[in-house]
Amino acid sequence: MVNDPAAIQADLEQAEIASEILLGVLRLALKHPEAMDQETIAEMLTVAEDERDRQGDYGAAKLLDDWAEKVGEPLGGNGLKA
Repeated sequence: MVNDPAAIQADLEQAEIASEILLGVLRLALKHPEAMDQETIAEMLTVAEDERDRQGDYGAAKLLDDWAEKVGEPLGGNGLKA
């Protein structure tokens, strides 16, 4: 566990960046559900992850990568019902 306030602040900023992107993808999926299947959403998060990584937002990129993997997993696993 890191007790450095600057590191904690940086982690929070990275999480905020990733959360804003995830929220944007969710809003788009809700607005256009016919165009947004599970694979498309996972791909959008992967594209966003690549861009965040390119811009040096490595913490946000890691979160987006993790979320893209989870979104891309088949439903029905981990207690989820399809």
